[in-house]
Amino acid sequence: MDNINPTESYQLPDPELLGDNDLQNVFSALRVESGSMRLPILWSYENGIPFVKDLAEINNILVAGSQGQGKTGFLHQLIVSLLATQKPENVQLIIVDYKKREFQGYERPLQQFLAHAKKVSPSIVPNEEASVTAICDSLWVEIERRNELFRPVNARSIGEYHRAGKSLPYIVVFIDEMADIVKKEDRQAIERLLGRTHKMGIVYILSTGVHGGHHVSSRIQSGVEEKIVFRLFDRDDYRVFLDTTSVPMDQPKGQFLFRQYGRLVAGKTVMIDFLKLAALLDFVGKQPKNGSFLLPGSAFEESLEKADLGERDPLFEEAARLIVINQLGSTSLIQRKMKLGYNRAGRLMDQLEAVGVVSPHGKGGYRDVLIRSEAELDMYLDPDNYASPTVVSNRREPSAPPPSEKEAETLPDLPPEEKVRPNENKGCAFIVIFLFSVALGLLLELT
Repeated sequence: MDNINPTESYQLPDPELLGDNDLQNVFSALRVESGSMRLPILWSYENGIPFVKDLAEINNILVAGSQGQGKTGFLHQLIVSLLATQKPENVQLIIVDYKKREFQGYERPLQQFLAHAKKVSPSIVPNEEASVTAICDSLWVEIERRNELFRPVNARSIGEYHRAGKSLPYIVVFIDEMADIVKKEDRQAIERLLGRTHKMGIVYILSTGVHGGHHVSSRIQSGVEEKIVFRLFDRDDYRVFLDTTSVPMDQPKGQFLFRQYGRLVAGKTVMIDFLKLAALLDFVGKQPKNGSFLLPGSAFEESLEKADLGERDPLFEEAARLIVINQLGSTSLIQRKMKLGYNRAGRLMDQLEAVGVVSPHGKGGYRDVLIRSEAELDMYLDPDNYASPTVVSNRREPSAPPPSEKEAETLPDLPPEEKVRPNENKGCAFIVIFLFSVALGLLLELT
């Protein structure tokens, strides 16, 4: 079951809250389509006529375009579409805004629409506590959880699950600029997840403003169904997203190209002035608060906190060597290389943290590897065969016999590093004998 309380008292905003005739027409059209579509969204708006599609039927979206050509406006119109027709128990949002500029205005009014992790208040990502990898890892667990929920009612998709009378929110993930994701681990986390979101009620909407899309891997492109392309200033750049260079180079601002039934079609965004959304967002923000969706990784973390980390996983040593050799404190590395599920890989990582092989999560969700070599790791894994630095410094030479029990009893009760063994006094004895010989020689000469 979802963890959002039913919001029976939640009221959908009235179209009159929008101080724009075009937006009011869009709201009215979306309300009409909500009777037959699960997540109606404004796709294109031209000559006063809205073209609406069902986001629930789309397997992820990639939006590309040069700066200032309308791609961010397209993301805004999708968010506004969802606010026009959905309640928090129906849809939850994750918004990643690296520039902290375009979408921060949604943070306060959409608190109950923003899915979040344990100990992290609902917010626009990124912040110090959250990262793209952490979000994707949680969503991976959520997909596994949904598979388990679907099985008893023989559902193969979230749509069938809903038709069985069950409740579960859609999760829509907006990432405003892929070029700002500089960490390889974050990109790989997105790649792994895109192939598993279809029919699970999780939709990724990615945008990129870098020409040519060189930072968008082939795996990401193959994981999205719809590609929306605003104006690019190099004809060859269109080939990356649309597989053709036969495009008009005079695209006006706000117009985009996409493929429909195999052919290129032009669409147009409705130009949204964020100031005109103020009354709408104020209305949403004043709605009764019933909580937001808690990403499932949090429940897993709680079970780890209660678990006995002393009972090591049989694969603990193998995982430790993998982390130390690669010098990368990554749960996903354990998953990929050892072919394990997220839960077991996460438990292994927590055990590695408990014994000091890796650090706790730092900023951006990364861990430092605290062991620098396999030799050092061996000392941790088998401490009985490796002494601490102070003990190592007091090891006897192989030729030196151990002290007898009687000799040991006469040693002063000092810390181990200060105890002096009998064989360590040989130098002093030689000096005493030498001085005694000199003195005896002088005495004989005098006599």
